[in-house]
Amino acid sequence: MTASPRFGSRRTPFDWPLFLRRLYLQPAVVWLALAALAAPASRAALTVLGATCAGPVREAAAAAFLIFYVPLVPILGSAAWYLAFARRRLDKTAHRWVADLSFGLLLVVSAGNAAMLAAQAFARWPALGPALSAVRGACWPGR
Repeated sequence: MTASPRFGSRRTPFDWPLFLRRLYLQPAVVWLALAALAAPASRAALTVLGATCAGPVREAAAAAFLIFYVPLVPILGSAAWYLAFARRRLDKTAHRWVADLSFGLLLVVSAGNAAMLAAQAFARWPALGPALSAVRGACWPGR
């Protein structure tokens, strides 16, 4: 049973079943998936880059990778997915509007997070610089 249009209404009802079937095309879902992979990706990056450290030094190196991963990878990945592949596959105008709105919000939130992390790192760089150099020397000797 379909909803009858109200007097003077020109808008079609929101198609929830189609929206849920095409949820994978929404940029927020891709952003959440990439953000959930932050910790495993930071540990995998150490392995791929051949880090030889272990224990607390390795955990510090993984935390350093998180500083770069969290503000960059989820938004860049979701932007690439949405703009290159997903947006043109959203047929309904309402679904595309929701995706555009969530993409805009993700851009604002990610830019704010990146600016905040950069400001904090800049303010604490006198302590962070030598610590990161020590971690780099312990995990990648000879570089």
